[in-house]
Amino acid sequence: MKRFFARSLLQREKIFEIDEFKYELDTSFYEKVQLLWVLKGLKERVKKANNRFLTEANKRMNGIRDFLDPLEFYKEESTPLEELQKRLGTSGTGY
Repeated sequence: MKRFFARSLLQREKIFEIDEFKYELDTSFYEKVQLLWVLKGLKERVKKANNRFLTEANKRMNGIRDFLDPLEFYKEESTPLEELQKRLGTSGTGY
């Protein structure tokens, strides 16, 4: 997914997330950055990919790397058996 962030040029310490519409607006008082964000997959791959995206974004907006957790919004993929157990309301313990 795409994520968008901004920071006031007057208050450089505060980074905040914005929507795509605000990102596209022509503003002279804010610096903005867009980055890709992986939500699903093997945990280590998601972390590695998001760290790579953060490193690139940090070149354009210094400090964003420290602002975000690379596993923010991460969803661990369930196996088909785990999905079935969730739907049936069982934990797989046999009870």
